[in-house]
Amino acid sequence: MNPDHARRPRLLVVDDEADNREFFAETGDLAGYAVASLGDVRELESALQPAPDVILLDLIMPHLDGIEVIRELARAGCRSRLILVSGCERRVLQAALRLAQGFGLDVLGELQKPVSVAALTALLLQPGMPPARVQPLQPVTLDELHAALAENRFTVHYQPQVALHDGRWCGVEGLVRWCHPQHGLLLPDSFVPLVERGGLGLELTRCVLECALADLAHLHGLLPGGRLPGLSVNLPGEALFDVSLPEQLLALVDAAAWQHDAITFEITETSLAREPVRALDILTRLRLKGVQLSIDDFGTGYSSFGQLHHLPFSELKIDLGFVRVADRDPVARAIVENSIRLGRQLGLTVVAEGVESATLWHWLREQGCDLAQGYLVSRPMPAEQLPAWYAAWGVPACPA
Repeated sequence: MNPDHARRPRLLVVDDEADNREFFAETGDLAGYAVASLGDVRELESALQPAPDVILLDLIMPHLDGIEVIRELARAGCRSRLILVSGCERRVLQAALRLAQGFGLDVLGELQKPVSVAALTALLLQPGMPPARVQPLQPVTLDELHAALAENRFTVHYQPQVALHDGRWCGVEGLVRWCHPQHGLLLPDSFVPLVERGGLGLELTRCVLECALADLAHLHGLLPGGRLPGLSVNLPGEALFDVSLPEQLLALVDAAAWQHDAITFEITETSLAREPVRALDILTRLRLKGVQLSIDDFGTGYSSFGQLHHLPFSELKIDLGFVRVADRDPVARAIVENSIRLGRQLGLTVVAEGVESATLWHWLREQGCDLAQGYLVSRPMPAEQLPAWYAAWGVPACPA
């Protein structure tokens, strides 16, 4: 085998039509992939050894349809990235994409047949990163997690949030990382489910908040007016069971001499469902003390509007799954447009996650969205890299 070929990331094309397989294979080869093709989905299990980096899956196949295949991939713990293609109507294709994501599969996107070279290449070469082999989640134990918390082995990376109307830097979202002695730097997917099962969410939140407040203290004076950047931190569902939460968290904020209104806690809709009255108690007291509250992943749940009506949110954060595709998906575009309109009517700050192109940036600005967060602005980074990012940051030019 050609050694250079062996180093290329692997693409598996699964389509029962020979012409399609040939087209997808040629496009993948030009994008830098080593390509294997499969016409009979019943042979998929053997084709997954070793696991390819990307699987391109046609949803309409004889013997097993794409939904059945998605279910089997999830059951097998497949870590390959997935591209879904089909000639069926787009809403069915997008429903299949959401199902795959719901099963925990890593979905790059969906393409409606006939597929163009440009559209497929754009998915195979995601913005800001070359095709790369997906690293498997590293196995960690609850004992390791307890030790990591006791030994302060967690660190925080920061993704900037900027104002869409002028590009002004407004704040950062703090995203936890685990500095594991054997596995290196672990992303949240590797350990957050274990944190939740072990009931350690509140302890991890305190750790993240304390670390972030200390990290960002040296940035004092970097923003106009000598302000510290706003800091957003995720608040786990289990935190909303403890009515002493406001005092616990604000003691850390006060000790670091931060303003309360510079702190935003992000809450997902699902975390509010278990103890709604107690959550209302805790969140209202946080707002009374000046802390900002954001409803995260807005639009993905079934009762987002009810939560906006009952709870004192100050920010609405539109889920990146809608924002990323709003420039090419009419349904996602309508959801984003109406979310922005709703947020403005309610007097909320509206944040768009997943802003990855200049086209999206300028469209969101035209819609009246307040803040942008995403790879176009920056990937998450350690605190010490923020000043250099800030010095280089500029509003993206409007596409021709």
